[in-house]
Amino acid sequence: MAETAGAPVYVQKIRVRSSDVTVKRVMRISTLLKYIQEGTVRHTTELGMGREMTLDRGLLWIITQQHLTIRRLPGYDEEITLKTWPGAQLHLFFPRYTSIVDKAGEEIISARTLWALMDEKTRRPVFPQKYGVRIEGASKRGDFPLPRVASLSDGDMRILREDRTALFSECDINGHMNNSEYFDLFDDMLQEYRSSKSIVIDPISAGRLADASGAAVSDSAVIPPYEISAEYIDEIPYETKYQALLCQSKTGYLLQGSKEEKVLFRIRLVVAD
Repeated sequence: MAETAGAPVYVQKIRVRSSDVTVKRVMRISTLLKYIQEGTVRHTTELGMGREMTLDRGLLWIITQQHLTIRRLPGYDEEITLKTWPGAQLHLFFPRYTSIVDKAGEEIISARTLWALMDEKTRRPVFPQKYGVRIEGASKRGDFPLPRVASLSDGDMRILREDRTALFSECDINGHMNNSEYFDLFDDMLQEYRSSKSIVIDPISAGRLADASGAAVSDSAVIPPYEISAEYIDEIPYETKYQALLCQSKTGYLLQGSKEEKVLFRIRLVVAD
């Protein structure tokens, strides 16, 4: 993903910690999303739109949609570089690009994210212009808005459904389940289904095993490059009960969360051909 001309860029060097990785010694998807979120927040602060303009005025940053292309996940103790920059503002939405490159300068992960502002009291989106919140950026034609995530269809085989509750440890500063936590749920449900059926399904964070240099060290449990599309339709506050449905399709997996038949989020993982 080439940096968009004219947009300010935030750069962060990251050394992958032991707490960042799975038993396969590659970065968890949930951790990856946390790094993307934190990089965005830090850059937004640098651009003059930090907590004084938002949180301290009762405004919360939320993510509404994401699209990631993952060529491989970084390994334990690997040094990577995160670059993030804003796209052109779209009325209610703040587009954001993120690129992660390895030590050799090769892009291993790219992401596009749509952010919005929510009123802390009403829990509804707000027009940022009303509060003087503006971030200058530039977008490439066709990058935004992101397409909707395909809903549940007859081609999706339902393989596991669980009744769940948003736990204290899963909720963030906004008082709801952080979107990154859905991906730990994704991994856990895949593993649970694998164990119950005694079949081989690799969790999405298995990725391509890599050593500290980024070189592949094993072909067991390797997932080819894949794309993740996520749509966060409504929040899941602390202690909220909801249902999580895991499906398998011809091209990958779908995780869908719902409450009383209302869809709260959809995440599709599509494995490259």
